[in-house]
Amino acid sequence: MLRQLDRGASKSRVQLPEPEKRNRVHQSSKQSIGRNELQFWTAAINQSLYIAWQKIERQLIIIMSFLVTALWYCRRLYAYLAQLLKWWSRYLHRKFKKNLSVLAEVDLLGYCAREWKGETKQAKQMKAAYKELFWRHHVKYIRPVRRDNYSALRAVLFQIFSQGIYFPPWMRERDILKLPEKLLYSQGCNWIQQYSFGPERYTGPNVFGKLRKCIETLKTQVELFLLGYLLEVKIRVYRLYKFNTEEFQVSYPEEYHRDWQEISLLTEDDHHYHIPIIRIRD
Repeated sequence: MLRQLDRGASKSRVQLPEPEKRNRVHQSSKQSIGRNELQFWTAAINQSLYIAWQKIERQLIIIMSFLVTALWYCRRLYAYLAQLLKWWSRYLHRKFKKNLSVLAEVDLLGYCAREWKGETKQAKQMKAAYKELFWRHHVKYIRPVRRDNYSALRAVLFQIFSQGIYFPPWMRERDILKLPEKLLYSQGCNWIQQYSFGPERYTGPNVFGKLRKCIETLKTQVELFLLGYLLEVKIRVYRLYKFNTEEFQVSYPEEYHRDWQEISLLTEDDHHYHIPIIRIRD
């Protein structure tokens, strides 16, 4: 009985109507064509993407190589420019510092430590002298002055200008070389007659001519005694190499008017002079 039913079912499945068979075949062929088209387009798209990527990859490699090379050159150029700028800055600093007549103020003891590093007898004396200035005379800072034959004149004039000290009336005359006569009669003649400037002594009938010559050549050698009289200022000088002697602190000129302003100088050898800065702290 069961076998008969199976045979009937199989016959019913196999014996389909002709239109239905054609419909199924048509659907199957369409599905097959669709799958083939999908595979074709998928392969085509993959192939196109692969070809495009190969071209883009080459360009990207070229671009990345160019960017890496450019970055390397930029870093080298930046390092070179930085070194050049640093060298130029140091050169200008040295040039500017060399051309300065009076430098900015620096700490007195720090300046001493840089200038006198050894343990020689002279170095110990200078260190003791600087400490004496710092603690007993309240000299806290120093303005270094260019070391040449003009250092005393530069130091004196700098303080006159910076402190607003008026020049004496005779300096407002039109012809400065004719002023020794007026200066002689206004201050007395003893200081000129008795004054010697190197091997030259200002005595005799040609004293004014010699004094004029002295003023003309003042830029080559400066004598603080004459400078104090000419500018009408009291010049106090701390002579460090004379430490622990009566000549450690001297004034030029020794005789001066009470209304004269006072300025200070500092020297280690009586040849080069600097400006001491006095600060009295509370």
